[in-house]
Amino acid sequence: MLVHRQFKKRGFTLIEIMIVVLVISILAMVAVPAWQYARQRTQARACEANRTKMNDAKAQWMAATGAVPADEPTMADLVPTYIKEIPRCPRNGTYTIGNGNTRVSCSVHGQ
Repeated sequence: MLVHRQFKKRGFTLIEIMIVVLVISILAMVAVPAWQYARQRTQARACEANRTKMNDAKAQWMAATGAVPADEPTMADLVPTYIKEIPRCPRNGTYTIGNGNTRVSCSVHGQ
């Protein structure tokens, strides 16, 4: 008499693995662009906060030195007296301070 052994099913089939990979791929296609957009928005907000901080420091410098709006401060005028350290744009833009009539601008994010 032949005895047949029954084996327990182990592991996943190829179809099951392919379905899981497909689902993960679809989730990644949705999540990555949303993450990139959120990152860009966060960087823009951080840059805006830096520009606001520099505008405030420029106004304090003008009030303390009696400067007229046509005067243009340098970073050396603002750091470390009015700003603790030189702000850095999150996307490596450069800041232009300008004179008292203009707002600080960023080469990447604008004003």
